[in-house]
Amino acid sequence: MSQHISLENRWGIIALDKYAQWSQKDISESMNIPRSTVSRTLKRHRETGDVEDLKKSGRPPIISIENFDDNLITKQIENDRQITSSRISTNLRRNHDIIISSRTIRRMLHILNYRQVLYKITPLLNEKSKKKD
Repeated sequence: MSQHISLENRWGIIALDKYAQWSQKDISESMNIPRSTVSRTLKRHRETGDVEDLKKSGRPPIISIENFDDNLITKQIENDRQITSSRISTNLRRNHDIIISSRTIRRMLHILNYRQVLYKITPLLNEKSKKKD
């Protein structure tokens, strides 16, 4: 679908078309959605009898990060805030037999809203410098 709309709205489109016999133009204007979305929703309902999202193609993810608070990556970050993506990759390979690249880890960290932080290194003050203030 060109625009993601809720299941309730999809069933609303079907009801307005089937029972109220509204035109696609009227439905799109009243629900404030594109006409193409209304058309595709009605077409899917005619073909499959349902308006659920179809199964997505492509390779499924190796690690599920749907639960932002409880997954293998966030657990490692909680244990060590300065851990690198390559270290996370190595730990996953050793401890869980999951082979995943450090680039994929960085992509997942971006999705999880983790950002790289460079710590500022400051020299330690010696006694002479402390007394200067």
